[in-house]
Amino acid sequence: MGRLRPRAGHGPRGRLHQAHLRRSDPPRDRRRHRRRTRRRSDFRNRAGDRDGRRDRRHRAHHPPASDAGRIGRHGGGSGRRHHHRFVHSETKVTVPLPSQHLETLARYKAWADARLYDMLAGLPADALTAPSPIFAGSILRTLNHVYLMDVVWKSHLLGIPHHLTTRNPEAAPPFPELRDAQRGIDAWYADCAATMTPDVCNDVVPFTFIGGGEGSMRREDIVLHVINHTTYHRGHITAMLNQIGVQPQATDLPVFLRDTRSLLPK
Repeated sequence: MGRLRPRAGHGPRGRLHQAHLRRSDPPRDRRRHRRRTRRRSDFRNRAGDRDGRRDRRHRAHHPPASDAGRIGRHGGGSGRRHHHRFVHSETKVTVPLPSQHLETLARYKAWADARLYDMLAGLPADALTAPSPIFAGSILRTLNHVYLMDVVWKSHLLGIPHHLTTRNPEAAPPFPELRDAQRGIDAWYADCAATMTPDVCNDVVPFTFIGGGEGSMRREDIVLHVINHTTYHRGHITAMLNQIGVQPQATDLPVFLRDTRSLLPK
């Protein structure tokens, strides 16, 4: 009997056998990809275990706060804890300055204005009216602008008209008259700040800008603006004095606190 020969296509070199090998034995690149995927998942599992242990240790040493003090997803209490997530509340709370701080700043403005006027009183009149390209056009007109804006904001606080139509008039009163007027209105602002309660500080004042348009500000913010506005223009006056070779006295807040600490509100 002759040797049986395998049917075509079923031997080790047959087409069907080769196709079976291709299906059962994935390509070498595919095997490498699967090994890398398994390694990455193992690494993630190990990293997750480490994070879990770290969180458990953190909770052991930092017990969670009560629901009353916990901020949830929408800013309210008894919400779920969010790990490493910032929670923003849409509620805006305005906390006024302590009354003694506002009074201290108002007294600082009065002190700095008086110190500046005392120094300017020793200059010749033509130095105060000499033209300058800085803002108002001269030292005297800058002083007048500061005073008039103090009048405007005082009028807003009192709810009365100020009848001013420009922030920088061409004509300015004589220096001695302006000096007395500034001293008086500075004293008014210091007294105003000293008597402001938190409710008064948060009271909103509507007004109309000289240049047109409506506005509104809290009373405390108006006083802070007056103080800051004066400081801004003292810088202009200092620049004009430097141009004529005059070095003004320091009007910085630390100098004021050093020289007048015993007179400030406690």
